[in-house]
Amino acid sequence: LSWPITVISLILLPLFLIIALLIKIESPGPILHKQRVIGSRGRFFEAFNFRTTYTDGNVRLMRNREQWVALLNGQNAQASDPRVTRVGYFLRRWGIEDLPRLFNILNRQMSLVGPHLLNQNDIARLGVRRVEMITSVKPGMTGLWQIRAFNTTESERRDLEIDYVSNWSLQTDL
Repeated sequence: LSWPITVISLILLPLFLIIALLIKIESPGPILHKQRVIGSRGRFFEAFNFRTTYTDGNVRLMRNREQWVALLNGQNAQASDPRVTRVGYFLRRWGIEDLPRLFNILNRQMSLVGPHLLNQNDIARLGVRRVEMITSVKPGMTGLWQIRAFNTTESERRDLEIDYVSNWSLQTDL
């Protein structure tokens, strides 16, 4: 599985370079964002994606109380989120902000298909048993959670992930 990912990464390298240049031109700061997440068997690792927000994004949000309150209330305010750069909107809209996670796949920390990434806050929210079940496999760049659970609640999405882990098959992944 790793040689196809290596070939894909090499093919995508020009796109990576263009995106990196656009991110740097639009706003100062790092090109990549890294997040500490829980992988297979509860091991922590850094998951990468392209930075889609301004480095002072929260300051920008605090300047506009209505947007801040809308985001806190979970309203669909992403379209006007002042933290997100123009390049970031494009990357998010086309789902390509996570392409650097191919390197996490090459490092065998993730798989192409699997449960959504969990972070330390998810442990308290989900409970140890559910976290152990979800982390019994590698997290994925995509999965049922992304395809089927786009407009569902977090608990429905987690139930879907547990169902995925419990009933995994190659057919499901395909």
